[in-house]
Amino acid sequence: MAENLQLEVITPHRTVLNKQVDSISLPGIEGELGILADHIPLLTIMDSGILTYSIKEKTQSLAVH
Repeated sequence: MAENLQLEVITPHRTVLNKQVDSISLPGIEGELGILADHIPLLTIMDSGILTYSIKEKTQSLAVH
């Protein structure tokens, strides 16, 4: 089982975030999505809101639109 996920947030202008994380929670158009290591590949539409990610039990947030 993989222990981490590679989270990369890219805008048309630059890479905003590129980190190894333990988990991700993001706003989807049908509700909140939680992603853990070994999650199946997923293609979805995101909604505006707050993306959160955890690294060693410390949670960080990022506004997405």
